[in-house]
Amino acid sequence: MGRKNLRKIPDTIRQQIDVLGADLLVAAVVVKVAHSSIAAGDMAHIQIRFEDGKVACDREVMPLPSRGRYSKVNVDGKVVKLKNLPKVEKTWYVETPNWGDWSKGSHDVPVTRMVYQRRYIPPRELALLVELLGEEAGAGEATYLFKVSVEEVLDRAAADFEDRLLFDLNLLQENVGNHGVYASTATMADYLRTMYVDWEILPPGEHDANIAKILAGFKGPAQARDKVIERYTFMMSLKPQLTVVGTNSFRRYFGALFADDLVAFENTQYGNAIYVMGGNWQSLSKLSRLELLSHAHAQQQYLARIIHTEGWQDKLRAVLRRELNERGIPR
Repeated sequence: MGRKNLRKIPDTIRQQIDVLGADLLVAAVVVKVAHSSIAAGDMAHIQIRFEDGKVACDREVMPLPSRGRYSKVNVDGKVVKLKNLPKVEKTWYVETPNWGDWSKGSHDVPVTRMVYQRRYIPPRELALLVELLGEEAGAGEATYLFKVSVEEVLDRAAADFEDRLLFDLNLLQENVGNHGVYASTATMADYLRTMYVDWEILPPGEHDANIAKILAGFKGPAQARDKVIERYTFMMSLKPQLTVVGTNSFRRYFGALFADDLVAFENTQYGNAIYVMGGNWQSLSKLSRLELLSHAHAQQQYLARIIHTEGWQDKLRAVLRRELNERGIPR
């Protein structure tokens, strides 16, 4: 489940921090894990398992060094070459045979070279705190929601805040394959809210008011705002049955429903494509923000991803026409 390390703090994390407005933060994430994944031992490295047929987890888990570079440094520490300082002379000894023949014994030969000075950085020994938040029973297998956080509290005013935050985010990345940040005082409800998208029905015919609601909190440049408005206006020209705006703590979506089981939507922050999906739109509100944009989901069929390149409007029309014809809905 581990993923490639983060080389810098993602812009999305910086946006989350701005939205939170808190001085004290923790690196944490909510993950959804399928029953079969736990049974297969995929989460055993952080002690999520089944005991007597029930899901169980340890409250505090030390990341295994084998999970990645940051997990190893967290446990073992590291030695850093100080390349900004002058090299120093270092001598060590190498055992060598007498007269080239080990049967005649051996002796130590000194070897002296100029080397970089080094500094040992001790391990941070940060544990991961694991908490079961709840269980979801669907048509298929059950899934479980876990909160996983790094145990230290980060102070935004501290000189080493960004270094520590990047370290903690990578601990999460290596051990649960995702990362996030929350206020240190966040409640369980706060964590759960970031997992799901809540949909609000927009009143028909109120173009300007709906645009204002969709763009609330939008921090992109004016050009990006204009594109969102243009795409919303085009979507409305297709005369959907219903328009919705969806939010969680850090993302904003708008969607157009053309049938009870046909919806097209996009993310205003990462609006590089329109996603067309089947299924009942109410079920969208039960998806995590990651599942919402995934290419497939057990309860929500992915139909098309239309990138905003030249001719995307015609492609969207064609997809909708095809899907509506299959449903026997005249267009």
